[in-house]
Amino acid sequence: MQFSDALSLFTHLITLDEERMRENVSRFCAEGKPLFEETLALIDAHYTVQEKGGFTSIISGQAEFFSDDHIEKSLEGQQFGPYRLVEKLGQGGMSSVYLGERNDGTITQHVAIKFVFSSIANIAGEHFILREAQFLANLNHPNIAKVFNIDVRDDGVPYIVMEYIQGKPLSEFGQENLTKSARISCLIQLCSALTEAHQNRIVHADIKPSNIVLDDSHRPKLLDFGIASSLNDADSQYLKAASSDFSSPQLRNGQKANVTDDVFSLGKVMAFLFPDTQDKEVAAIIEKATTATPQARFKSAEQFKDALDAYRENKPLRWFNSSRRYLMKKWFQRSPTTAFLTLAFPLVLLTGISILWMQNNKLLFEANKNEQILSFYHELFQANTPTSAKGSALSAADFIKEGVKLVHGSNVVDEMSKASILSTLSNSLLNLGYLKQAQEVISQLPKQTPEGFYIQAKAAYQRGEYEEAKLWGEAYNRATDATNFNGQFLALNIAKKLDDTVPLLDELSRIEREFSGHLTDDQTFYLNKVRWSHWLATDPEFLLTSLSSIDRSTYSSYKKAWLLTLKAQAEAALALKEEGRSTLQTALLHAEAAFNPLNPELAEIYAGLSSVASDVEDEVMLEMLLIRQQTIYSSLQPLFDEQLLTVLEQQFNYHMYTKQYAQSASYISLAVKQCGEKQSARCERIRVKHLAASYFTNKFNEVVTYYQLWFNRPNELTYSAQFYAELLLLASKTGLAQEVSSSDVDRLTQFAEAEENAGLIIHTALRAGLTKWAVEYGEKLRTPKRAAKLALLAAYAEIQHTEKAAEVLNSLNQGNEEQDFLRPLASALNPESLLFPAFDSISVKTLVGENIIFSNRRVTGITAPGKAEMLKMGELYEIKWLPQVLPGDQISLYINHRHHYDAEAFSLWDDVQKTHWHRFAANIENDGSEWIDPLVMSANGIQGFKVMAVSDKGYWALSDGFFGIESGLTENNGLKQLMNQNLLVDAVHRPLAFEVYQVGKANSIEWNSNTLKGDTVAIYVLHDSPHNIGSGNGAHYPTVVKRRWYMVSDRVENNGNYTLDPAQFNGQGNAYKILIISNTGYWAVSEERFTVVNPH
Repeated sequence: MQFSDALSLFTHLITLDEERMRENVSRFCAEGKPLFEETLALIDAHYTVQEKGGFTSIISGQAEFFSDDHIEKSLEGQQFGPYRLVEKLGQGGMSSVYLGERNDGTITQHVAIKFVFSSIANIAGEHFILREAQFLANLNHPNIAKVFNIDVRDDGVPYIVMEYIQGKPLSEFGQENLTKSARISCLIQLCSALTEAHQNRIVHADIKPSNIVLDDSHRPKLLDFGIASSLNDADSQYLKAASSDFSSPQLRNGQKANVTDDVFSLGKVMAFLFPDTQDKEVAAIIEKATTATPQARFKSAEQFKDALDAYRENKPLRWFNSSRRYLMKKWFQRSPTTAFLTLAFPLVLLTGISILWMQNNKLLFEANKNEQILSFYHELFQANTPTSAKGSALSAADFIKEGVKLVHGSNVVDEMSKASILSTLSNSLLNLGYLKQAQEVISQLPKQTPEGFYIQAKAAYQRGEYEEAKLWGEAYNRATDATNFNGQFLALNIAKKLDDTVPLLDELSRIEREFSGHLTDDQTFYLNKVRWSHWLATDPEFLLTSLSSIDRSTYSSYKKAWLLTLKAQAEAALALKEEGRSTLQTALLHAEAAFNPLNPELAEIYAGLSSVASDVEDEVMLEMLLIRQQTIYSSLQPLFDEQLLTVLEQQFNYHMYTKQYAQSASYISLAVKQCGEKQSARCERIRVKHLAASYFTNKFNEVVTYYQLWFNRPNELTYSAQFYAELLLLASKTGLAQEVSSSDVDRLTQFAEAEENAGLIIHTALRAGLTKWAVEYGEKLRTPKRAAKLALLAAYAEIQHTEKAAEVLNSLNQGNEEQDFLRPLASALNPESLLFPAFDSISVKTLVGENIIFSNRRVTGITAPGKAEMLKMGELYEIKWLPQVLPGDQISLYINHRHHYDAEAFSLWDDVQKTHWHRFAANIENDGSEWIDPLVMSANGIQGFKVMAVSDKGYWALSDGFFGIESGLTENNGLKQLMNQNLLVDAVHRPLAFEVYQVGKANSIEWNSNTLKGDTVAIYVLHDSPHNIGSGNGAHYPTVVKRRWYMVSDRVENNGNYTLDPAQFNGQGNAYKILIISNTGYWAVSEERFTVVNPH
């Protein structure tokens, strides 16, 4: 028996004979080997922990090797006794807990039912859960969950029925959710619960926030005595606490649990509730409870409770501080009236003198502060005038930056004055939109000042980091007693971003009342802008009426830009397209006049106008506005990561909507790069879109590669991401001739998204040639959407089931179902949209010769000709393809007779449809190759050609890149036949003078065979200047023999007619003549020059 690692060998040894593991290890590997040493270390650790009476963490960590715990992890809906399991409430390292509902018809009751994992029961024994039940049964305390019953499952594993507490674990609370008084009360009640447990000789041994539940009235309940230990049993075995963050050093070292271990853990819970506390008494209580030495801790939970009671009642903690000053302070806090009356009289006179002295000092301080600020601004303005040493005009932003430099080198020494100046400068930069520069100034601000709080909140809000903005805003409002308009207005905006249920209009009215008579015009506009935005979402018609009545003549460009943006959005929402277009243009002019080009607020206006452009279906304007948003957010990285991702997704969606797949691929690649290694729902969606872009640009190998990199971990992904990724993977496998079976497509139907995307699933099956499966699946759909019906119609058409097809077509024509396939342009602006336009329906094109190609059956299978290859007429060439990629018995080969200068143009089905395809090989055997003379392609040129291979089942492939075709039927170095100067005749009837011959068409050359005597003739085309050659009997022999001629054919039967495609001589232009020479030396020249055009 072979073992690949120490853990698997250790597992085998412990099941074989736990007492003789050391002797048995040498039976499976040689001494001295790394496997031997590693296994021995595991065995030693196992025995060491056993000797200490604990239950080894090695075994508990690897318990899954002994038993499968999946049963306990998925019991919803099952019946146990009189209880049906409704839902899973939680799951830990050793057990799962479910909500049980009594359904035996007696009483209505909800309970919590705890199931220990089979693996734990196997190792610890069934007594493990029985012991926990017994512990709980011995305890009767309002803060400890009660046990109602214990029962045994069919497999012999017992379970506990306990009290169900309606609430949330303490781990989901924090200092911001509970007042200080509530936190102290919670800890006092927990001390009381532990005192009850300890008096019953029970140590919990695993106290942590997740094992404490707060009910709806914030009363704590202590749960999970699963690894508790009895103080009565010296040999009591217990499971070592896994929560090392909350367990004592002694428990972590494997020592037996003691009362002080619970004290330590509860002290850690207190530290969780009071993180970074500045209260010295709270810090002292935490420190005493969590000291590493057990003897220095509170001796009992009751002592811990006494300290908390003293703190709550403002009594002194004498073990903490016994100084006279401290005791006096606690007396004042506890009995302020008594203390004051006792001490007031002697202090009255001293107080009066002190007040006069402080007021005088305050006036002096304010005067000095104002003098420093005025001196700074005087120095700033003087240093940046045309007559100064710098002597140049500065922009507003540069002027402010100069101020930042100056503040550190000026006479401003007072920290409050410096904070005031820096606050003003950073706020000005924020208002100008220079967020990066503002961040640099903000970093120099003293953080614990009102100015610092406000600027930090404003900057975080502009970045879209609303939770951070909320914290800074709350600090600002505390520092200013919430009496400042700026603070309240910013807090309202932040709250609205975080919670849509905020009563916005009521709050706006409250602020207006509170600051009535003191609001500036700008502040009134800010309030109105928020109100207008609310009306846009709830009542655009009322908003439009309100905005139309406003006199804008006194408004700045800033105010006009915002007002007109909202007006354009209201017009677009009401389908007033022409008005919306006009207002959009005006709003854009004012916005770009009001803001610097990289102001993030300008990007917000662009976003609002983008929604207008999409609603009025102005694609050009929409694309421009999206690009401008991208420019702003890219320049402000990394401050606007999320906004940039939103715009990149919108651009991807827009280009997918317009079927510009190459452009959509470039934008989503940027978004993928922006995501990096980040794992989030948005980045999952972006990676799915990247797969889609690769698929629609026919890069099927990329889809497979990136699927393996990003999506080959189904348990870590959202279902929707996994569904679309697998869909694109299967479609790409078909394009690469990899087998796709019906079971592969069956997997897609198991996803929650299957019903919504049934059309996509049917298309994928049809692409893989699984027509029968597609029909069966489509017919089983209960309420198919229009896209699914269209897909099913294509399936019926493929198997020529006309009656069924007619039924589906009739239901489509009724038009009663949702028009889910008609997506407006506005859908592109929703980042969560997944637009797969090429999947919306199947298109069919009938080529020359009745060959059919399906839009969803494109594959990659042509290996020759390759990119930039040159084919030569007159030289046989082997066209090659992969027959397994193109299912079917026969193949037809086509070449495009329309030039493209961008190979990506053929990535679109629409362009493939519009291209003229010339068939040059019909219904040949699908064996992978065909030899041809490029002459049959009827095409010529340096580049611009592709070969299309089409199977009789509608699958098709295009060659890679472009190839070229050059003339080469014979050498181009002139005349090869003998001409008798004296045997010139006038015999050529066509081409006529100035006649036009077309490349790709059969053009006739005609002559009088009786006049041009001989059995065969050679035909030449002039590849030189026609000047002085002449025609008919006037042809000039010396000029003819000096010109350069191209031989079309050297042996044509002299029957008076030859069919010519100008592709044979690479023709294009208006300087051509024909020369015909018979085998007896007679010769003739065509009339005035003819023209060759290449319409392709």
